[in-house]
Amino acid sequence: MATALQTQGDSFGWNNDYAGAEPLHRKAEEFLAGLPTSLRGAKEIRAARSANLRLLGEAQHKLKKTAEARATLDRAVEINRGLLAETPDDPAAMRKLAVSLWYAAVVHRTNERDPEAKAAIEESVRLADRMAALDPDDAGALQMQAIAGEVQAQVMADRGDVAASKAAMARVMRAHDRLGGHIVSGHVDGVDKIQHQAWPWLDPELLTENREGHDKAMREVCREYFANLDGYIERLVTLAGPEAQVFFASDH
Repeated sequence: MATALQTQGDSFGWNNDYAGAEPLHRKAEEFLAGLPTSLRGAKEIRAARSANLRLLGEAQHKLKKTAEARATLDRAVEINRGLLAETPDDPAAMRKLAVSLWYAAVVHRTNERDPEAKAAIEESVRLADRMAALDPDDAGALQMQAIAGEVQAQVMADRGDVAASKAAMARVMRAHDRLGGHIVSGHVDGVDKIQHQAWPWLDPELLTENREGHDKAMREVCREYFANLDGYIERLVTLAGPEAQVFFASDH
């Protein structure tokens, strides 16, 4: 029952329909929490419950239910800590705790709780490193190092620690190299914003005859933005190297 509800909820989540996902994950949690104590304490039940709680926390976070998301993810972390304490060398238990800590860090960071984000993601990274130490060829461990390391780089950048952020991203890139390559993506929001809000200063046909003062300043600022953006793209493509494939896409 709980697995079916979780799977159905996850299908909504994959379509970014978190309003549809949340009640299904909540029903799964209510079902699991309502089991008799003898069943609720079983390892398999606790593992299933922590997985569903992590997804419920994600849905709550996406729906901006901040306090609920934090409490839900804290429960997932608590359950996974218990599971790992029982089998401290089990890579699967390490991964479950690492994943719940990783997403807890995402929620903390989004809500500007930097110390909590730092603590959670550093523990997640340590667990990923433990997994990799047990089996250097474990693709799951490498993937965990990559996803946790990326959030660690963001958290350190938020704190103004540029050196630590760069070091974390270097580890992420090494993990992706071990996995056989990597995809780097980014979204530039300013292009859309400027063309919507400053189009009268971009389209020559809409420019006023008197291109001085405010009109001139606005056009120069817009042109400076696009020139800077071109420069950033040039640097990224150069750093990627001649073998990298570069794609540009628009949502319009």
